[in-house]
Amino acid sequence: MRTVPFLLFMLTIAVMISSSSPTTFTTGAKAQQQVQYRKRYTCNGDVLIVGYCRHDSDQPEFPRTTPEKDYCQVVYPDRPPQGGIQVTTVELLGDIVKKLQACGAFNPPGTNPPQRQQQTPPAQSSTQPRTPATTTSSSSSGMTAQQYFDLGSKYMGAKDYEKALDAFKKSIAIAPSSDAYDALGDAHYLLEENDDALDAYLKAVQLNRNNSEAHYGLGITYSTLGIIDKSIASLREAVRLNPKATGARSELAHSYFLNGQFAESAQEYQTVLAANRDTKTGYRLGFLLLLNRQRAQAMRVYQTMPPADPYAERLKDALDDDAKGGPAKALVSYGDYSLMDDDPIESLAGYRNALKFNPTDPRVLLDIASGLGANREHDEARKVYQTVIAAKPHAEMLSAAHYGLGSDYLELKQYAPAVVELKESVRIDPSSFPPRLDLGKAYAQLNQLNEALAQFKQAEALSEKDAYKMTQVGMAYVDAKQFQRAEATYNNALRINPKYDYAYFYLGKMYNLMHRKPDAMKAYAALKPLDAKLAEKLLKEINQTSASQ
Repeated sequence: MRTVPFLLFMLTIAVMISSSSPTTFTTGAKAQQQVQYRKRYTCNGDVLIVGYCRHDSDQPEFPRTTPEKDYCQVVYPDRPPQGGIQVTTVELLGDIVKKLQACGAFNPPGTNPPQRQQQTPPAQSSTQPRTPATTTSSSSSGMTAQQYFDLGSKYMGAKDYEKALDAFKKSIAIAPSSDAYDALGDAHYLLEENDDALDAYLKAVQLNRNNSEAHYGLGITYSTLGIIDKSIASLREAVRLNPKATGARSELAHSYFLNGQFAESAQEYQTVLAANRDTKTGYRLGFLLLLNRQRAQAMRVYQTMPPADPYAERLKDALDDDAKGGPAKALVSYGDYSLMDDDPIESLAGYRNALKFNPTDPRVLLDIASGLGANREHDEARKVYQTVIAAKPHAEMLSAAHYGLGSDYLELKQYAPAVVELKESVRIDPSSFPPRLDLGKAYAQLNQLNEALAQFKQAEALSEKDAYKMTQVGMAYVDAKQFQRAEATYNNALRINPKYDYAYFYLGKMYNLMHRKPDAMKAYAALKPLDAKLAEKLLKEINQTSASQ
């Protein structure tokens, strides 16, 4: 993936928001649920660690990885190094599961999970099971705090977090303990109840300052809430208590990155990568080395990664972007990737950290503003657009800056300032389609219909060979309740490209809105052989409208 050009990025985001619901993928298979990454499994005296599987790189726009192709990276830390390199293999996930089940490395489904082990400092390492402080007391049901804790742990393993919450609360009611509060925090966190998770982890730490897992939980929750300084403090304590906890160390590296502490982040990622050579960590380390102006070291990290690996491709893009535009451009690419991954925290870190390098290239600044706006950080986006305008770059960039600022106002429903900025964009570059279309939309919202129709007509003229743009004009006509014009525009789009699925989709939606069911069904019939899923979505809307009449 390359950094998306500014105007195309803004228009594509608008189409995605208006035309489709987000696609989600789940792993689903029992094997994927059972195997835990970065956990040491002992199987017939051999220690193995699963680091990364192919399905982790699945993207919505590509087919999902099938079981027969789901290869994983497996590290054997106790085997003698080969050529001075730690033994690492690539194995099918299904074969890994069969191997671990055969040797009893993890409990088969339906059995009670083992008691969780408390992570303690190495000097105080203990193999005693993790239990509530007191197990002799019991509830009216006759169950002890330990039994409720075990029940909650079983529900956690089954991903029934609501029932786990109830069990952990009952355990705490009988005998409050640091471990039980920590487990309660885990359940709240997995239910995305971050404030409740924070409260539980804090109580766990109050009861046992040496509970590294509770500090770890605090750290990731603070990070999720955007409280990065406290996240760093908690994760540093988790790592101090358990230096071998690569999960906590990786999160600490990530929080350092979010905070713009690139040297500290790189140092932690180097430690993590030494313990577990997964490609995602390699990508992040290489990227941080770039930001620290250690390009040669970043290149060496890239050269150790499998060339076809998605994270290797991302690092290659970062190296290319850095060569062309420095670290700010590389960070913009990082933000774009994270935006595609639907990770707003990571995405914002990319764009905000890019600004710390004080970029002056208007293209980079416009991409940063675009990314900030896509993350709904409108105040920050407008400041960057205004910075570009104040610098008075050449006409194309100046028009784009006014367009971005105007589109931001339009999204916020501030139509009067939107008109001002979009008019200026069109004045500077009359042949640019996106600002002219948005200018028409802003006029329509201000009930200035004649001005809106004039802009839409010119947008049509700019779209005479582009079915995609023509369909966008049709959608704008529908929003302005100009159905006859919209129908003609959709048909124009289909004359340009008779197989353009979205033209049929939006034509059918318009007919359905107008209660012209026979015409809507004709659009559905034409759409079905082109895109069956999109056709089913249209048919569902048609049937819902018919049922409500």
